[in-house]
Amino acid sequence: MRYQHVRRHPEVAAGEVTVAKNASFGQNVTIDATGNVSIGDGTHLAHRVSILTHHHANMTGPPAAGLCGPAVPDTITIGNHVFIGEESRILPQVGSIGDWAVIGAYSVLTKSVGPGEIWAGNPAKFIRHRDGWEAEY
Repeated sequence: MRYQHVRRHPEVAAGEVTVAKNASFGQNVTIDATGNVSIGDGTHLAHRVSILTHHHANMTGPPAAGLCGPAVPDTITIGNHVFIGEESRILPQVGSIGDWAVIGAYSVLTKSVGPGEIWAGNPAKFIRHRDGWEAEY
């Protein structure tokens, strides 16, 4: 199994998952297909990476009490030649990860990442720019 689509909210129309040529996946990668996801050419998602593509409007309490608003789909765009390390979590507000970026293992990404940037941690923080990544084009 390359990756698994998960539909957590059947009341919301399914999002579209687009995977470019030469993208690769480790074992047990999970993509929440509530929103749209685009994965670029040559990108690798390591084992047990999770991509979440929705948030809830009005999070004022537990869902059982009816205080959790409806699911709102988000779009995540992952560029070309990106590496996302093992057991990382990509949260819905990320929006985009630029070409040649690296997300360290076990990271929780909450912000957009620019081209050639390295991020790691929980929550993930900017570490540095990759040296010479522009020459790869």
